[in-house]
Order: sequence, then C-alpha cells, then structure tokens
Amino acid sequence: MKKLFLKRSIIIVLIVILLLTFSLVGYFLFKPCEHQWVDATCESPQICSLCDETEGTKLEHQWADATCETAVTCTLCDEVAGNPLGHKWQDATCEKAKECLVCGKIEGGPLGHTWENATYTKPKTCTNCGETSGSALVKPSNNSSSSNNNSSGNSNTNSGATKDYAKCLICGNRTSRSQTNYCSSHDCMVSSCPYPAKNAVGAWGSYCEFHGCHQSGCLSYPIGGTDYCGAHGFED
Repeated sequence: MKKLFLKRSIIIVLIVILLLTFSLVGYFLFKPCEHQWVDATCESPQICSLCDETEGTKLEHQWADATCETAVTCTLCDEVAGNPLGHKWQDATCEKAKECLVCGKIEGGPLGHTWENATYTKPKTCTNCGETSGSALVKPSNNSSSSNNNSSGNSNTNSGATKDYAKCLICGNRTSRSQTNYCSSHDCMVSSCPYPAKNAVGAWGSYCEFHGCHQSGCLSYPIGGTDYCGAHGFED
C-alpha cells in the first residue's frame, strides 16, 4: 500500500509541474503586446515597432504650390512632384535691375544711363532709354561775337569770383567759366561763349561753330564781319 501511495504522489506532483510549465509558457506566448506606436506618415499608417501591428490609415500629402525655384512639395514628407515654374525675367533698365515678374527676385543691378551731350536741337539724352536731362543748347545772337569780345576783361574777373563750377561735359574737368559747360581745353576761345569749340574732341585752340570760320575743318576766327577767316574769305 505504501508503495502504491508513493507512486500516485509522484505522478500527481509531475502533473502539477507540467501544468504550471504549460501555463507559464502559454502566458508568455499569448501575452498582449504593449504597443510602441510609430506615427503615421504619408506612406504608411501608425505602426507598432514591437509587433508591426498597424492602426488607422496613412496620412494624405499636404502639397505646397510650386515656385520659380522649387517644384510642388509635400510639407509633411518633403516628397516632390513636377518641376519648378522657372523665373519670368523682366530685362534690366537704366534705373532698375533685372527682376522676376513672378516672385520679385532681383538679379544684377541697373544698367545705368549712357548720356549723349546736349546739342542745339535736343537736351542731354540717354542713348539706352531716351530719358532727357536739362534742355537743348541755345544759339547765340548775331552780335554775340562783339559783345563777348567787349566783355572779355570782365569775364576773367567774374570767373575768378565764382568758386564752384560745373564739370566739363566732354572730359569731366572743372569748367573754365560759370557761363560755359566746358573746360579751358574744350570751350570756345571767345570769352563768355557757352558753346564748345569746333575741335572740342581735340586740343585747345579753336572757336565754336558760330564764332569760327565757316569753312569746314578751319579753326580760325572770321575777319571783317564775314563768315570766313583770311585764308577762306573768298570761298564761294
């Protein structure tokens, strides 16, 4: 009897151990996952980093409009679709730089005016845009030659009293007198005449087209109230 009881006791203990073992294994095998969720993206829904279980749906792209330099772009995932619009440039002018009409981007700088000196028919004019500055030159009266000669002594005195002169329209140096726009190298030799010499692009020493000999290329002064110098006084 004692042996039989001992065998039964051992069998019961073994059964209990087996049941406990299976219970523990089953608990750990079938224990619910304590999910560690990773946020949803435009490409995938919310997903558990431990068991890969998903929940919900993926996000929708939030598209930002294309610009001159960037294509349509998702603000959530930075995915790009299409191409940039590209700039629409307005050419630079004398006073404004090259500019995109779409986004306002500036490139480079203004061209700057290219001035052409004033003449007797038109004021100083920009050859790029046609803008004008000041007014056309005024032709001297018929008796300007004699009046200018008579006032030569006063001219020197007045020029000395004038402190601030403009710049020569040809070379940029200081003007010789307050009545002219040209320096001593480029003004008419007649005192107080406001016009440039006929050879204004060359060296000093000639008269303007009104006070000089009317012979083409001659830089001399007319004589005897005529339009020509002594060398050309008999020209037809």
